[in-house]
Amino acid sequence: MSLMSEQQALLDAILNRGPLLSARGLPGVQGGEARGLQAYRGNAQGLAENTLASVFPRLHDAVEDFDTMAWTFWRRHPPVAGDLGLWGAELPGFLAAQPGMDPALVDLARLEWALHQAESAADEGLDAASLSLFGTQEPQALRLRFMPGLALLGQTLVWRQGWRAVSMELEGANAVFMRSLMQGTNLHEALLAAGESLDFSTWLQQALRETWLWRVEEIQE
Repeated sequence: MSLMSEQQALLDAILNRGPLLSARGLPGVQGGEARGLQAYRGNAQGLAENTLASVFPRLHDAVEDFDTMAWTFWRRHPPVAGDLGLWGAELPGFLAAQPGMDPALVDLARLEWALHQAESAADEGLDAASLSLFGTQEPQALRLRFMPGLALLGQTLVWRQGWRAVSMELEGANAVFMRSLMQGTNLHEALLAAGESLDFSTWLQQALRETWLWRVEEIQE
C-alpha cells in the first residue's frame, strides 16, 4: 500500500469509514493501533467542535450536544482545505436535513456563516469617482456594485464595518431594492421593483454611511 493510500485509510478510520489497515499512519503514539486511533479520533472531535463554535458561537449556545453534532458534521462533510476557516458552508443544509430540526436554528446557522464570510471577504474601498455617473447617466444605464461579503438573507442584510461583521433588518421596499440590485438589475428596474415607498436619496446616504456601496458602473450595450 502506498503512503498516500495509508494516509487515506487512516482518515477513513478516524471518520469511522473503515478499519485501520496499518500503524504507519500513527507516528509517536504508544499503546497500539486501537489506542492510537482513539487518540487521533479524540483530537479530531475536539477540533470539529472548537472550529464550528468559533464560527457559529450563537448556534453553539443554542444547540444541545453541539459536540456530537459537530463530529457528525465533520464525518459527513470533512474539511477539504488546510484552512479550517473555510469549513462550515454546508452546515445550514446539514441541519435542515435533520428530522425535527428547528427552522430557527437553520436560519441562525445561515446568518452566522454569512457574518463569517463577510469578515473574511476581500478588502475594497469606495470608488468615489464612480458616483459622478449618477449625474451623467440615466438610471437604466447604471448598475450598482456592493462591497465583497455583503449578503441578503431574506430581509436581513449582512456586511462588514471595518473588521467587524454586522447585520440589520431591512424594511420591505429596501429589501426588494437591494435584492434587485444584487441580482444585477439596472438601477431603473430596481427602483420600479421597490415602488414609490423607497426614497432613493435617503437610501444612497445610508449605503454610503454604512459602507454598503462599492462602485457605480455604466452598463455597456
